[in-house]
Amino acid sequence: MSTQSNEGLTVGTATAKPGTVARGAIMGPKLAGGVAVEIPVVVINGAEGGPTFWVNAAIHGDEPEGPLACMLARERIDAAKLRGAVVLVPCVNPLAFSAAERGNPLDTFAYDMNRIYPGNADGYFTDRLAHAHWEAMKDVADMEISIHSGGAHSFLDKAIFVDERPESVELAKAMGAGWGCIMSNFTKAGSPMAAMNNAGKVGITVELGGRSYTSPERFRYVGDELAKSIVNICYHYDMLDGDATYPDDATKGQQEALLAPASGIFLPDEGVDFSIFPQLAVSAAQVRANFDRYELLDDQVRFLEGWFADTLPTAPITDLAVLRLDGDLYQSTMDALTALYPKLSVGGYVIVDDYGAFPSCAAAIDDYRLEHDITDSIVSVDWTGAYWQRTS
Repeated sequence: MSTQSNEGLTVGTATAKPGTVARGAIMGPKLAGGVAVEIPVVVINGAEGGPTFWVNAAIHGDEPEGPLACMLARERIDAAKLRGAVVLVPCVNPLAFSAAERGNPLDTFAYDMNRIYPGNADGYFTDRLAHAHWEAMKDVADMEISIHSGGAHSFLDKAIFVDERPESVELAKAMGAGWGCIMSNFTKAGSPMAAMNNAGKVGITVELGGRSYTSPERFRYVGDELAKSIVNICYHYDMLDGDATYPDDATKGQQEALLAPASGIFLPDEGVDFSIFPQLAVSAAQVRANFDRYELLDDQVRFLEGWFADTLPTAPITDLAVLRLDGDLYQSTMDALTALYPKLSVGGYVIVDDYGAFPSCAAAIDDYRLEHDITDSIVSVDWTGAYWQRTS
């Protein structure tokens, strides 16, 4: 909800006039003793109109980095110079935060708020708390970031989850220099990011900090980095005067768990680059060797080296009987469908290797079919593969 230069902004009990800051609470459900749980909120309403940027923190109670970032960002944002509004919610899940646990230990049915969001007004306690938060945010926020970390279980370096829409990627890059690890996530429910995106708005999830970064020096570093990103977003969207920075190494990918072969402590060798996934890259020579091994290498085979988006639109292909996709990721799968599905003959087959394995692949298939009104039934081959036959 874009603000106007002469209007106040109210969130929960906090009402900020233009050019001022107000503190209050989003009123949540009551405990058994009749005490209401309040979600703290800080509303920074700029002197001039503009977009409303919403920051959520501590939806997981063992992740204190977000609350610190909100405090530091509040000190750095001058409402008198702000165009639009910044809403800071430093602790979305107060009972989980008080217990320093991922979820509310008093609610074993809806323990993890970041899996049941936006909740339910008639659900369990955490459902109702999430619902109260969503009701406060959904009509106010234009864009949102949820701050997370590795919490009590691990350390997470700078990483962002997005749904790959251009506006989501723009917000991710606006986090600033050093935030180049941008991973695809197409979850349709369960988090503020998903709820915002389903509402046609923009939400992303950012990660930094955790278990091994809780010394005073490291903890303040994480809070400072996150606060700088909040301000950098304000620069990017012209909410504050200043020069925004951007990652010079933005990389699109997906999250893969790297597990130790046995119990104990896993300590990787120094210098290991975890930002690459070599299984998704292979040389042309290796591909040719694989074809040759199965006696399939003849003059009918053509190899196109490069990204799908660069090679497939101009590929020397006119008609297809079988279109077999193994792009894994959202954009690579979408690039292949966009370039090649129109060339698939009626009666031909689309075979998708990873429809059941990678949500990003499934999301691309589902989105393309929905956009082009494709209703042919998808048939599962096994736990991951699927196909359909084109009928029109």
